[in-house]
Amino acid sequence: MTSTQPIRIGVLGTHSTGKTTLLKRIEMELRAEGITVARTGRLGKRAAAAGLPKMQHHTAQSTEWIIAQGIADEIAARAQGAGVVLVDRAAHDALAYFHAALEYRGEAPPPRGGGTRTSPPTRLYPTAQVRPAVRDGPR
Repeated sequence: MTSTQPIRIGVLGTHSTGKTTLLKRIEMELRAEGITVARTGRLGKRAAAAGLPKMQHHTAQSTEWIIAQGIADEIAARAQGAGVVLVDRAAHDALAYFHAALEYRGEAPPPRGGGTRTSPPTRLYPTAQVRPAVRDGPR
């Protein structure tokens, strides 16, 4: 690729919906075309290994860590010369889980601050894939 900025593809969604599988397939296709690919991910497991809460116990601190680590992973991939960076569980996902955890616990979200945008805009392309076993129901 001749671009100085890698193409970033982020996938988000609930557990067991095929995000990682989709990214693995995209990675294989891109590598077959000779494109340098890097993948980020496993942020939830890495957060838990760092002692941070997750799922219904998700906090602002754990959310910030996941987002910051994801950004650091993207920066590292760019520094290593990746033409495409595949982001498994983008920052939007961490925010969604944080808000779901707050709702589960009956807590109000923190007030929005006046933060500034430092990253390029992200285009979201929603898509869904129904697995045959789910679509066809129990046999």
